[in-house]
Amino acid sequence: MFEAAAIVLHLVDQHPEAGLAPEVGTLERAKFYQWLIFLTNSLQEELMIWQYPDRLTGVEAAATDVVRRGAEARAGAYLDVIEQHLKANGPFFLGDRLGAADLYLVMLARWARPMTVPPRSRPNIAKLLDKATALPSVRRAYAREEVTDEIC
Repeated sequence: MFEAAAIVLHLVDQHPEAGLAPEVGTLERAKFYQWLIFLTNSLQEELMIWQYPDRLTGVEAAATDVVRRGAEARAGAYLDVIEQHLKANGPFFLGDRLGAADLYLVMLARWARPMTVPPRSRPNIAKLLDKATALPSVRRAYAREEVTDEIC
């Protein structure tokens, strides 16, 4: 199976006892879908362009730089949307409840660490990242994957 969001949805459906997504059919589940899809279709897309601008430009250095700067600006704007949502509704996407969308943001925040204004520079995103990455399960996963540098 491929596509991270599809894997996330499959796992939350196969393991509802983990509590990483609200019950199917609820408004909270719809909000979970909203944020997961926002992360995949907006932030993740721009981070992929930012990481690999040459996929759009070829080897043209000037064009690659323009594409990369534009993608970083758009990714930053999406991070600002997340920051404002967390400020008003956090500390997690669904309020006090940690969910799979929060963990998805942890992954994306790792990718975005080298940005001029990285995700962690936003206080409410940083709070979410701190809470999520302090979980024993996340620490175990990081140890298993030998993630030893800055968490995100």
